[in-house]
Amino acid sequence: CVNLVIVGNYMVGVEYSFNVPNNNAVEVWDISNPAAPVSVSNLTLAEEGWSLAVYGDYLYVASDWSVPILSIIDFKDPTNISWIKDIQLAEIPYHLRIVGDKLVHSATSILRLFDLTDPLNPTQVDAEALSNGRTCAVDGTRIINRDIIHKVVGADLQFVQNFDYHGNSQGDGF
Repeated sequence: CVNLVIVGNYMVGVEYSFNVPNNNAVEVWDISNPAAPVSVSNLTLAEEGWSLAVYGDYLYVASDWSVPILSIIDFKDPTNISWIKDIQLAEIPYHLRIVGDKLVHSATSILRLFDLTDPLNPTQVDAEALSNGRTCAVDGTRIINRDIIHKVVGADLQFVQNFDYHGNSQGDGF
């Protein structure tokens, strides 16, 4: 499986495989010619990557199997990405999204908001319990999970509304 983000002329993907050992990587492709993408950089992860988000010169990668991790990767030069550090998290980080200068971390039972004023040291500023937060989409400042919508206002997650979810997937889009 691959989670993709496009940044300028680059496409960044985090890859994991349940069947292939040590196939956990972040890969960067030059897509200036969309008909012929070229791999320009990759970095092997210690854990399987689930999701990624880009903020300025940094990639944030959510990884987990043995230990939930938020990896921070230097993206100043997309052709030469490098690991900076890992931050241990309390729960499996299924989805990461950026809203302004905040990083949204959606886990199964909680939605966390981190301030990225110091991008190398994300600071949690708010959290809200969820019944099933594995799906996370962002529309402007609204964060849409499986059956609830929140809005980022400054450093706060504010409840907007619940809605009826009628899908039967496991709730993370897979």
